[in-house]
Amino acid sequence: MVARRGGGAGPRWILAALCLSLVIVSLDATIVNVALPRISEDLGASTTQLQWVADAYSVAFAGLLLLAGAIGDRLGHKRLLTAGLVVFGAGSALAALSPSAGFLIAMRAVMGLGGALVMPASLAALTSAFPGERRAFAIGFWSAAAGAGVAAGPVIGGALLTRWSWPSVFLVNVPLVIVTLAADAFAIPETPRQHRAFDVTGALFSAVAVVAVVAAVIESPARGWSSPQTALLAALGAASAGAFVIRERRARAGLVDLSWFRDRHLTIPCVVAAVLFFAMTGSSFILMQYLQLVLGYSPLTAGAAILPIVGLTMIFAPLSGALVHSLSARNLMAAGMLILAAGLGLLATLTPRTAYWHILTAGSLFGIGIGVTLTPASDAVMGSRAGQRPGVASGINDTVQELGSALGVAILGAVVAGHFAAGLAHQPASLAGNTGSLAMALGAARHLAPASIAQVRASFTHAMDLALLVAAVASVIAALAALLGMTSHPPAVSPRNPP
Repeated sequence: MVARRGGGAGPRWILAALCLSLVIVSLDATIVNVALPRISEDLGASTTQLQWVADAYSVAFAGLLLLAGAIGDRLGHKRLLTAGLVVFGAGSALAALSPSAGFLIAMRAVMGLGGALVMPASLAALTSAFPGERRAFAIGFWSAAAGAGVAAGPVIGGALLTRWSWPSVFLVNVPLVIVTLAADAFAIPETPRQHRAFDVTGALFSAVAVVAVVAAVIESPARGWSSPQTALLAALGAASAGAFVIRERRARAGLVDLSWFRDRHLTIPCVVAAVLFFAMTGSSFILMQYLQLVLGYSPLTAGAAILPIVGLTMIFAPLSGALVHSLSARNLMAAGMLILAAGLGLLATLTPRTAYWHILTAGSLFGIGIGVTLTPASDAVMGSRAGQRPGVASGINDTVQELGSALGVAILGAVVAGHFAAGLAHQPASLAGNTGSLAMALGAARHLAPASIAQVRASFTHAMDLALLVAAVASVIAALAALLGMTSHPPAVSPRNPP
């Protein structure tokens, strides 16, 4: 390694700059969703194209996280962070100028590439700037920043669209990137670099594996797992993952040291993080449909309705970071997942006429559980043996979160779709044949008796409640895995002997 270079600023400025970088990337994961109807009108985008306007970002983002982390370890994470922001800003500006849906999808993938460079670089730079016991507290604020970006996306997007057209949701990134680049240049010192061979073959296998798996999961709700496209993507992902494992076992200086995963203090936090994002993202995806199409909230009102819940996540993420070394990551993860399960269980009692206070009470437990769990899970990964290569460790942490998110939307969405269709199976053919989405079913029901609309909303709510119970059970299992599979205090890892 080389010594850290560059002046940098105080710890608070470093943390603020890194959090600002993360907010921009997180914001874009959700801000585009509210603009999809207008994009469809202006660019003539089909339903499939609209799906990929949203998903191209996630696919590129997830597939390149591990590779980006490894590059950062070799070249320096500040450099990677700067490059990622430039790529992200350029992709945003070009996306706003898109003449067609295909061009917009391509630019969304470019933005995902930029985000993939930023995400692991920011966490790796943070762990370098905040060693020892300060790391968990800093990761708490980093986690809160990610939550703030995701939550603010629909609200900011809705506000922009009240005055401007859809390009505004991309153009807003440009001044934010410029400010963040200036802040990073001033505040963030260069991180140590590791002079080691770079496993290009392993990097390619890992990227193809993750991209193919995430794309298959995204395609599965619309096409089904048995469709040729989905099956081919899944097979490609599985084959690439197998090739990656074989490659890493034989490589002299592989992208990932597979022996790391024998350590439960890495594998179990990864499992907990995956289940957390499975439950959080999948449930949020379903609940936003419930708020808008069952309770009748506007997109802006629905986004505002969840802000208090996200606020609790932002409060408890730093708080849990401050408590990691006194209560242990194991206990906090277990407690957080049980609180999350309680919130999901209470959300599973929603009806088509539930009052907002019920949603707020259940959602508060949901938000607290996320905040309590997220920081110790990330801190445990960065404190494991993998943390001696912080970029790769961050890439592992971020990749399992993205995979959990994709699986949550696909699996919980499939539970809802199956039970929703079953609930309307005995309705008139014009209604039973339009259960591909809640919006389609409601549109068909409006041409029938008023009771049909109520039946559609009741069937969707019942299906949603079942999916939320699935998420709650998965959360309880993850809590038990943390309690039974980890010790309160992991063995110390010597920084002098990197794997």
